[in-house]
Amino acid sequence: MSRELRLIQFLLVISMVLLATTGVRWWVERSLIVGTPVPVVGEIVRLTRGENSGIAFSLLENSPFVPWLSALALMVTVYYLSRPLQSYRLGNLMLGLVMGGGLANLLDRMDDSSVTDYIDVAIGTWRFATFNLPDTAVVIGVTLSFWFLSRTKPVEPLVPSPMPT
Repeated sequence: MSRELRLIQFLLVISMVLLATTGVRWWVERSLIVGTPVPVVGEIVRLTRGENSGIAFSLLENSPFVPWLSALALMVTVYYLSRPLQSYRLGNLMLGLVMGGGLANLLDRMDDSSVTDYIDVAIGTWRFATFNLPDTAVVIGVTLSFWFLSRTKPVEPLVPSPMPT
């Protein structure tokens, strides 16, 4: 696949993630009351709007460094995943999910230094930290990347082998 086509696919995935996550966030911010859960699948999955001014699990809440740390984490993750994933057919999908989700959270943070979280999941009596669709895109992209890289071989090697095959 040509380099230009891979770039178009990558940008298309980022655009779709940004569009979907922005639309959902817009709906959540206009339809849900902060802290009031709305059952989706009983008490297992609920929509509960909240604002998170920190990073994962509200760490560093209200810190002025959060946007910078988020941007740095996104750049480092994409940088380290892009090289090994570039020769995989689904590499652009995985990188696009990570980049799109990360950018969506950064854009959300630009308004009021926080992200809108709304997905509330429970297993039994234990509730996981509320998260959002961009978080989901990042986690799926990173998880697929590591799983894919650990289980498959690239379509074409990144560096030609000096040994004849």
